[in-house]
Amino acid sequence: TSITAGGSSYTPTVTAPTGNRQLGYCTPNNLYGCFFAYIDGVELNTLSNTFSYCNGNSNGYIYYEPNGNLTTDLERGSNYQISLTGPSFEYVGFGVWIDLNNDGDFSDANEFVYSSPTIGLGTQVGTASIPITASLGEHRMRVRCKDYGTVSSSESCSDFYYGEAEDYTINIIESTPMVFVSSTVTQNNTSDVISGSADQELIGIQIVTQGGLNAFNLTSLALNANGSTNFSGDVTNVKVYYPGKNASFATTHLFGSSTTMPATI
Repeated sequence: TSITAGGSSYTPTVTAPTGNRQLGYCTPNNLYGCFFAYIDGVELNTLSNTFSYCNGNSNGYIYYEPNGNLTTDLERGSNYQISLTGPSFEYVGFGVWIDLNNDGDFSDANEFVYSSPTIGLGTQVGTASIPITASLGEHRMRVRCKDYGTVSSSESCSDFYYGEAEDYTINIIESTPMVFVSSTVTQNNTSDVISGSADQELIGIQIVTQGGLNAFNLTSLALNANGSTNFSGDVTNVKVYYPGKNASFATTHLFGSSTTMPATI
C-alpha cells in the first residue's frame, strides 16, 4: 500500500493490519424455532455433536466454532458415513451441504452431500461423499432438518416453519489409497407390496470406503432369504440395482440378478 500526496509517494507505517473479514453466508431461518423439530446429533468421521437438542435461538440457527469434536478432517475422493439424529416423537428430514469451493454459497455441483430419502424418527444414517476435485483446507458445512418434510438441494437458505440449522467448519485434506470401512443393510421402505408387481425395493446395502486413490470395484454380493416367511412363494427374481451415491432406490443400473436364494450375485 502506498500513498501519493503533493507529488510525493509515502508508505504507511502499517501496510497489513491484523484481522480479517470472513466470507459471509446466508442465515437460514426457521420461523417458529426448533423446539418442535430439531437436530439432536451430528456424527461425521471424528465430528460428534450429540444430545444437542434445540439451540434455543429464535431463528433455530447456530454456528459451531471448529474446536475439538466439532470439526473433522475429510479426504478428497472419500465416502463417509453420516449419522443424523432428530426427535423421537416428530418426523423430520435432513439435508447437508459443504461449500467445496469456498465461494460463500452451497449451490454449486456436488455441494449437496446428503439428503434423507424419507422423513423419519430418531437417527438416520447415510453416506456423504467428498469429490476428488474439492479444494483443500477449511470449508463451511451446513446441516438442516425440516419438520415433516424432506430437504432439497435448493433449501440451504430457505425459510422453514419448524426446524433447525447448524453450521460447522470441516477440513478437506489430500486423499489416500482406498480402503473398506464398513457396510450395512437398511430397510427404508416397509410399506405393503402388491402381488405381481415388479422391481419393488426390499433392502438397501450401504458400503462405506475411505480414500480416493487406487479405487477398487465391488465384484459380488452374497445374499440369503433368512427371516422371510415365504420367500420362494412371494419372490420370483431377485435383482440388485446400483444407484451410485444416491441413497434413494432406483432401477437405472442393474448390478445382477438371481432366481434362487441363497445366491452370490
